[in-house]
Amino acid sequence: MAIAVQPPDYSEQEQQGLLLVAEAEDLKVIDQASLDAAGEMLKNIKAYITEVMKITSPVKAATHAAWKVAVKQETDLVG
Repeated sequence: MAIAVQPPDYSEQEQQGLLLVAEAEDLKVIDQASLDAAGEMLKNIKAYITEVMKITSPVKAATHAAWKVAVKQETDLVG
């Protein structure tokens, strides 16, 4: 039996991630001001990763719990 799950809309996070990648690719550290900008960018990237982890953690936990149930059922039935 297949269960269809519709994922939430993460387009805002995806766009934010793409923007961070584009900004990082364009950044060149040549002086103190650009070094400061790179430091701020790293803070933004860390905040983005934290947000993504917060969003995906419940899904990963639920998937892991379901997997454990499936393994227990299989063990109970097959041995």
